[in-house]
Parts: sequence; C-alpha cells; structure tokens
Amino acid sequence: MRERTLRKIAIICFLAGILMLFLVSRKLEMESEPERIGDITVEDINNQVRICGKVTNKFVSGKGHIFLRLEDETGSIRAAIFNDTAGNLRRYGINVYDVLEGDEVCLRGKVSEWKKELEIVANWVES
Repeated sequence: MRERTLRKIAIICFLAGILMLFLVSRKLEMESEPERIGDITVEDINNQVRICGKVTNKFVSGKGHIFLRLEDETGSIRAAIFNDTAGNLRRYGINVYDVLEGDEVCLRGKVSEWKKELEIVANWVES
C-alpha cells in the first residue's frame, strides 16, 4: 500500500514538473527580443521567429482563419493564424478575433512562403 502511494505521488510530481517546465519555457520565449520584420528572409523558411508589429490589415475567412499584415519600422509581413490555433489560444485567455487594425501585437510562429511571399504561420499571439 505504501509503495503504491509513493508511486502515485512520484507520477504526480513528475507531471507537475513537466508542466512547469513547459510554461516557463513559453514565458522565456515570449520575453526574448523580437526579430525585426525586415530581417526575415527566405533563409528563415521553416524557422521559428518572434516578431512584433502594428496590424495594418486583418481578414477573417469564412472558416475562421485569421490573416494579418504586421508592420514595423523595417518592413511588413503577412501572418496566418488558423482557426485551430485560435481555438487553442482561447484556452489561455487569448482571443485573436478581437485584434483590430492599428493594434500592436507580438507573435511567434514558423516562417513559410505562400504565393511567393513570406509569411508567419503563428502558433502564439500576444497583444
């Protein structure tokens, strides 16, 4: 009986530790200095980046995908936030559907190319 209780406690502590590491690593990633939009090139395709900028254009598709154009002093880039990502962010209290043109946002995601233009496929957004 005692061994079984210790095993349960060990498993709970292990899972809590993993969760804490995950949350701390996300916070550290978001606190790092963002890249300048103008510095993102085709060399960055498939790399994770963090950028901040002003929303100059927003479009929400009929399927709930959000497409933004972000701009900083060095350039602009398109960002895609797919509806499944938007749903996941809602669990953290982040409603990306509330983002408006003119808002300053930071996002993290993978650089990709769509229709011969660089874009960020976001997996995390903060305003």
